[in-house]
Amino acid sequence: MRLFLSIIPLVWSLQATATQPPHPFFVSITELTIEDDTLQISIRVFSDDVETALNDFHGDQVFLNVDQASFDDFKRISAYLQSTFRISHAAKDLKVDWLGHEFEDDVCWIYGDVPLNDDPSILFIMNRMLMNVFDSQQNLIHYNSEDGTRTEIATKSRKEVRFTLD
Repeated sequence: MRLFLSIIPLVWSLQATATQPPHPFFVSITELTIEDDTLQISIRVFSDDVETALNDFHGDQVFLNVDQASFDDFKRISAYLQSTFRISHAAKDLKVDWLGHEFEDDVCWIYGDVPLNDDPSILFIMNRMLMNVFDSQQNLIHYNSEDGTRTEIATKSRKEVRFTLD
């Protein structure tokens, strides 16, 4: 009987937490690294968040094939990124070549690169990914160099960040 009475509060507490809505936290992580005069870009974002953004952007139901990255999915993701992710220096936009994507569990990895023909001293990164659907979206942007990693956060009120290069 004691065992039964001690289990009741546990069941009540589990039921209370199960009925409460989860606290929303929306984040993506972008890694930037310069290798051989090329800025390499990798973006990690939750697959279901990408689906939500693509549905909104394209105006139709998009279901990403998480078992196998498809070319149709890539075209949709690439078109979305062209409108929400931009890199520039010296007041000139740099063309990002989106290379592909892959899925790992519930995360979508997106890859791109930018040829750096001259030596920029400052890079400006505008990252509005997912901000059209999630007001609290935060996009962490890590710039990796020989001196370590520097991080900036792009938000709805601060969509563009900058990094001074070594």
